[in-house]
Amino acid sequence: MATSELYPFYSKEDLTKKFVSKSIKDVTLPAAVIDRQKVKRNCDRMLDACEELKFRWRAHIKTHKTTELTKLQVGDGNGPANLIVSTIIEAENVAPLLLEYKAAGRAVNSLGQNGLSLMVDHPTQLESVIAIHKATSIAPSIFLKIDMGGRRAGVVPETEACSQLITSILSLEKAGQAIFLGLYSHAGHSYSSNSQDSALDYLRLEFESLLTTLSTGFTHS
Repeated sequence: MATSELYPFYSKEDLTKKFVSKSIKDVTLPAAVIDRQKVKRNCDRMLDACEELKFRWRAHIKTHKTTELTKLQVGDGNGPANLIVSTIIEAENVAPLLLEYKAAGRAVNSLGQNGLSLMVDHPTQLESVIAIHKATSIAPSIFLKIDMGGRRAGVVPETEACSQLITSILSLEKAGQAIFLGLYSHAGHSYSSNSQDSALDYLRLEFESLLTTLSTGFTHS
């Protein structure tokens, strides 16, 4: 059973009937009112910056969860359509769009060999990695998520749990059941930054946590 059957979205037709041609005063609160042109302008600026800097761009869709804004985030060109999702239902919702892109010749990072990447921070999650490989013969790519102080997600560097998880991931890679892409760290608490210096301090802490994991976790593995 698809996750969307358990948590159904409103259809586009239902939303159109409910909101189009209505006054903003009639919108049920709380609500987010989005200026599509401003969103598109920001997305275009990001895509242009990534192209100029030769960066690979992965659009995170967990906030809006819509195909409409996903299209703006990846642009109209022929470049890769790489996405990050936080839940299975988000992935299922945009899967038809990704299939359209793939049929049109665009590379997508969620379908086929070398497409699916997972973040793990606990040994039990590796059971799902093994199950995916068994069901599809595709070895999922894995990022090990590192906790760099937020205490929300990730494994803590310089701990036995971190070393053991690295060992388990490397064993799966050796068996051909997974591909170890590397380490991932996200300073979610950096959103409270109110200056460039403060934001750079969080970035420094991210790099330090990754380097600490490299110098200790892999030494013990």
